[in-house]
Amino acid sequence: MIDPHEREVTGIDWSKPSADPHKLSHRIPGWDEIPEEFREWGEPIAADWSAREGINEAEAKWHLEYINNSWEYAVEHKRAALRWLHSLWFVND
Repeated sequence: MIDPHEREVTGIDWSKPSADPHKLSHRIPGWDEIPEEFREWGEPIAADWSAREGINEAEAKWHLEYINNSWEYAVEHKRAALRWLHSLWFVND
């Protein structure tokens, strides 16, 4: 699982040959890992936010954009993952 307090938020272990940075499965939490409250459609992500302490903002934004633009997972899974990861990595201003 992705540790939101690491400097690199991708969670990829580059030392493993099987870690393919182009596979979404290395960047998205499994459906069962996502807390129930983030699986519901709920409110959209707020427009005004900033990265939490210790989070590389550019990397986190890229990571979320990568998930959002992928065709590998159902939209419900991607939306839940985006909402959850955003809540871990960013705070509303």
